Amino acid sequence: MSSSAPAPPRKAKLSIILLAAGASSRLGQAKQLLPFNSTSLIRNRIASIRKVFSNDHQLLVVTGARRAQVVKEMEGLEAEEVFNPHFSEGMSKSVKAGLAKLQPTVDAALIMLVDQPFVSEKHLMEMKDKWLKRPDKILAAAYSGITGVPAIFPKVYFENLSSLQGDQGARKVLQQLPENEVITYPLPEASIDIDTLEDLKAIGL
Repeated sequence: MSSSAPAPPRKAKLSIILLAAGASSRLGQAKQLLPFNSTSLIRNRIASIRKVFSNDHQLLVVTGARRAQVVKEMEGLEAEEVFNPHFSEGMSKSVKAGLAKLQPTVDAALIMLVDQPFVSEKHLMEMKDKWLKRPDKILAAAYSGITGVPAIFPKVYFENLSSLQGDQGARKVLQQLPENEVITYPLPEASIDIDTLEDLKAIGL
């Protein structure tokens, strides 16, 4: 009587939530639509994600302010739009909107911000590979003395993310957890975001 070999372990299923709903009130224009690397910032971010994560990985883009323009800019890209009508109430609403649309079979979610333009494909690949070695842990970027996004949250932490309020983002959850639950990935480039005209000038946009 022959015995069959055990099935190989299933690779963890990872989805991506790209937060792109903000009104950019301090900037005075839609950061999602800013020109970057011969395209717009949002198209650049989606393209970078897709170079690392195939179409087998669900990619949700949470929109809010200037929805029509942002959706038009996403045309032809393999990404699913999730509209957050409550974007003016803070980032927590966008996080929750993304979580609500995740496939039920997903094991973890990578949360990213649209306005971290220097998070590269190389960074995303290294983060994915590092997390797959310990898929039970959170993997979060470390920069400027903080731990924040991009960050990969296993499903067990979705409830923590769903409890966020107001303008709290994923960083709030990371601050509340014991250090041994979070693996960090040094990513100083993630500290460069775009909130003001001074930020734009500083990075040459």
